[in-house]
Amino acid sequence: MLSLPSFDRKNLQYYLQPGGGHDAPTMSKIVQHYAKQLFR
Repeated sequence: MLSLPSFDRKNLQYYLQPGGGHDAPTMSKIVQHYAKQLFR
């Protein structure tokens, strides 16, 4: 995504859930991590 003109290091965030995978519990933790930013 950093190669797209509308994204840069200031407006693109990356979060890695330790021990996570592509499953519902991991996605739930990621949404909880970003909830304040997603639902302003």
